[in-house]
Amino acid sequence: MSMRILSVALLLLLPLCLCTPGSRFPHRGRVPLCCTEVSSTDLSADVSGTPTTQHAHGPCVKALIFRTSKGKVCVDPDAKWTKKFL
Repeated sequence: MSMRILSVALLLLLPLCLCTPGSRFPHRGRVPLCCTEVSSTDLSADVSGTPTTQHAHGPCVKALIFRTSKGKVCVDPDAKWTKKFL
């Protein structure tokens, strides 16, 4: 009887081990960013470099991802101020 319980427990825990972040596919320190909200506030003074474009899929919305001194920020790609960065 205890062997059956152990087998069931292992079968229930195996998917959890495989789905733990970093266990199968480590991102080597990078965490993928999924913007679920965007800002239309003019952040042109704070951003640097060229933005990354994110297309809408699943919970992610259409966005431009800019780097700032405080990290990444999700911006509305239709905001007027973003046009000079494209």
